[in-house]
Amino acid sequence: CITNYKDTNGTIDYSLTNHTVKFIQKKLNFDFCLFNATGRMVPLIPIDLNVTLNTNVCTVCLATYNDINDFFLQVARDNKNGVCMDIVDTMNYTRLLWSKIYECKRHDPDYMAIIGISFFIPTIVCVFYVTALFKEKRLPPHSTTAAIVGARRWLWSNPNE
Repeated sequence: CITNYKDTNGTIDYSLTNHTVKFIQKKLNFDFCLFNATGRMVPLIPIDLNVTLNTNVCTVCLATYNDINDFFLQVARDNKNGVCMDIVDTMNYTRLLWSKIYECKRHDPDYMAIIGISFFIPTIVCVFYVTALFKEKRLPPHSTTAAIVGARRWLWSNPNE
């Protein structure tokens, strides 16, 4: 998070990394969005029971949440040495706010369609085979010896006759 750290006679000079500054800006944008949607400051304690649910937050602040979340994932991918713990803690708190406090959830694909298709196709196959079993036309049995005898006559027959 910090670069160029210097302690000169008790005076500490430092600067933040570029990705830390961008992350803080994206977090502030997200906090402002929450404030504009709810009219309240972001709670400092993660489990603030006084927060009234506002489903408007989920739609209004989705873009800013996705922005900060995508940026965090990109920083985590790009930094081989890991991500600053302050950023990780802030992102964990942001995710806790989003999912637990405001109950905004990602909408997973509808698995009912997949389950329905997984049930429907084998059912159709079973119905087809059961129907075929009861509707099949039984042919009269043929003698296999007659077929063999006929084949032998043909094999030993004279093609000139």
